[in-house]
Amino acid sequence: MSKIKIAVCSNSAIDFIDFPKEIDIFRCRLHFGEDSFDDYVDMKPAEFYERISKDTVNLPKTSFTSPGLLIEALENYEKQGYTDVIFITIAKPLSGFND
Repeated sequence: MSKIKIAVCSNSAIDFIDFPKEIDIFRCRLHFGEDSFDDYVDMKPAEFYERISKDTVNLPKTSFTSPGLLIEALENYEKQGYTDVIFITIAKPLSGFND
């Protein structure tokens, strides 16, 4: 039987608020200027929306997760028995994850 891990990039527009805590989703990083945050870990949605409403210059950007961190995460999931990963991103022209 397959054990599937879900992974998403910050800009995939998936709402995690209603997901049960048992569903552990790997998220890529979010950037405001020079600051980096793990989505829904270091910054909650309320803080995100407050920040973009107050600062229209330093709007959030996403960036690739470092290859080392991504490989480490995937190897860890394999050790946990995951057989597959579903990685949800935005459209190919807008995301380097699809290259």
